[in-house]
Amino acid sequence: MSAGFQGELRVDRLWQEMNLTFPHQIFYDYCFINNSGFTHQIDTLFVTPHFLCLIEIKNILGKLDFDDVKRQCIFRTTSDGKIDSLIYPVGQLFRHQSYFQILLKQLNIELPIVKVIVIANPSTIIGQLSTECPIMHSVGLPYFLWQQLQHFGQQSLEKSDFQKLLKHLKSIRQDKSWEQKLMEDEWRSGVLCPKCPMRRACFIGMALGFVEAAV
Repeated sequence: MSAGFQGELRVDRLWQEMNLTFPHQIFYDYCFINNSGFTHQIDTLFVTPHFLCLIEIKNILGKLDFDDVKRQCIFRTTSDGKIDSLIYPVGQLFRHQSYFQILLKQLNIELPIVKVIVIANPSTIIGQLSTECPIMHSVGLPYFLWQQLQHFGQQSLEKSDFQKLLKHLKSIRQDKSWEQKLMEDEWRSGVLCPKCPMRRACFIGMALGFVEAAV
């Protein structure tokens, strides 16, 4: 299992604990193609009648520094001090935000767009921050979303507009095809509980032998 996907699963578990009582829709690993034929991939898209939130998840061990001037993210591994860089996640989120601004205008819908970078690994040290986008450990995500609700809660889409938006987002979604790269003897047989909120994590865990299957 890739480190990135492990990070997404770790953040996914937070949603089960948030007990959100207002209308919302969570799209995990949301992919679509823009009008120019290029792909967008958003780790988590959180949609409410009050605001739309773009969430980029990073699961990297070490220290992360975000440089808005050079448009780069530098990370240093703690084991050997190696320095490397990532595609600038702040720029990725701005690209997604620009698309959704156009999309909402086309749908004649006014909805605030917020974005956040979530660090999934609790051992990661966040160094220099971006001034253009909030960056935080995953434990801070529930409070961040609560802050947005407090800020934008007074304005809300009509139910018909909210449903129209969700319908459109579902219609343009293009899920990535998943290629099974495990050997046959690595799979565990069994049955997943249909009521379990952790089916996504257990499915992968069973495949890798981390979770014992129910028989």
